[in-house]
Amino acid sequence: MATDKVHLHHCILYKFQQERNAAEAYRNFLKVFDKSTNSDRTSRRWFQTFQTGDINFSDRSHSGCPSLIDNNIIKNMLKQDPFLTTSKIAETLKSAQQTISDHIRKIDLVWKYSR
Repeated sequence: MATDKVHLHHCILYKFQQERNAAEAYRNFLKVFDKSTNSDRTSRRWFQTFQTGDINFSDRSHSGCPSLIDNNIIKNMLKQDPFLTTSKIAETLKSAQQTISDHIRKIDLVWKYSR
């Protein structure tokens, strides 16, 4: 079941306002949603945020380097040659194979076995 992040944050806020703890909220999530929807750590982090009085649900800026690879470039490369491997794409774009895999996952492309 695909679930919107903001919806999950509202659910966590609801449990917080019921004066439940993060672990209990997480256990309740597992009963309703699949395991990949939310993690125990995410529930705890949101509980800490709500304890400070911050109930803003917008995504915060993330640490780390911004990506220099455009998903459209990868998409176009795969349209031209659907049998390209992540290794070849990484080599062409001078990037790490894991970075390319992450971008492909974000694009929601379906991997199929090659030749």
